[in-house]
Amino acid sequence: MKFFEADFLYSHSWENVTTAIWKKYPNDKVNHVLKIDTLSHSVDPTTGVLTVERLLTCKQKIPYLIQQLLGGNDISYVHEVAVINPKDKTFSANSVNLTFSNLMTVEESVQYRPDPSRVNR
Repeated sequence: MKFFEADFLYSHSWENVTTAIWKKYPNDKVNHVLKIDTLSHSVDPTTGVLTVERLLTCKQKIPYLIQQLLGGNDISYVHEVAVINPKDKTFSANSVNLTFSNLMTVEESVQYRPDPSRVNR
């Protein structure tokens, strides 16, 4: 079941946007992401496609009573797989919660690619 979808056009090059993604977390302005660990990374020697698997550690604002009922705490984990194709200029990342996944699954999928109507302008 899909609850949300959004499109946004960045007025920057694909290279600048995708470089900024790697610097997105952790940062002082968005402090719920505490840490990001790279679990694996590989580059396909034929295509040049980079695949990166990461674990995000987040601090969530969960009411204390709910934490006690569900047996958790305010730390949660998210698994992310990002695939970057520099030849086709595509960047996709898929993430899914690991914490409380027995109760609910939250999946996020993002894609960054150049706007075809703006290429070669």
